[in-house]
Amino acid sequence: MKKASIKVFLTSAHNKPSGGGKVLNQVGNLFREKGYESYVVVPGEPEPASWMGNPAPVINLKDM
Repeated sequence: MKKASIKVFLTSAHNKPSGGGKVLNQVGNLFREKGYESYVVVPGEPEPASWMGNPAPVINLKDM
């Protein structure tokens, strides 16, 4: 049985240092480790969480 192609989008108001931002990036990376395409989605400029050691990929609402 072929695995379905699933994309996971985790939305946030920003990707700046915060507890919620950290959790969103961690969850996004967990999905990617399991083979799913996953992104943190922000309304403005998509900037990676450079304050994290392994930030999840970021896109903006327009690109979603």
